[in-house]
Amino acid sequence: MHMRFIFFVFLFLASQIIPADEATDKACKPVISASPRENIIIVRPHENAFLVCTLTQSQLHDLISVFLRAPENQQMEFRSIFLGRLVDHPWLSKYLAQHALADAKWDRKKGRPVAGIGYINHFVRDVLSTPELLGLVQEPFTDNGYTVVGASVEKVLVTKASDIDWLEINDPALVPYDALIHFTLAKP
Repeated sequence: MHMRFIFFVFLFLASQIIPADEATDKACKPVISASPRENIIIVRPHENAFLVCTLTQSQLHDLISVFLRAPENQQMEFRSIFLGRLVDHPWLSKYLAQHALADAKWDRKKGRPVAGIGYINHFVRDVLSTPELLGLVQEPFTDNGYTVVGASVEKVLVTKASDIDWLEINDPALVPYDALIHFTLAKP
């Protein structure tokens, strides 16, 4: 009797799982919210955390622009924006991987910064804090008086560049491709 119950619970739970191919359809509904206590903007690629969705650069910009135009959000002074995982933003993941491959400070064989450079989080933070990348993230903040001044990262993941389709890099070199990311905001 006990095994039968476990079997039926398993069947019920398995029926609730959404296959990945269904999760990547046009049903993705990005969510942006504020944490007023910490003055942080939080972005998620979908309201349902169990669906696999991503945001393009233009989708992210549109989401932020609409959010910042809301009267209640114009009253707040945000200090950062949390984008979650880089893999939810393939354009950012690709930027990171391409720059690591081109950087003499990155060891392509070991999948980490070369000796003496520092920790992997610092390397990734520096790549994602370049003026070029900050300029790409800045666009939706400009009309609202914010400046994107830098990135902070944690939990960096590394893999072979050729193993990730959206990187479009046919090279088995080890690259950073994922991390949790915050961009720091400032208002003059």
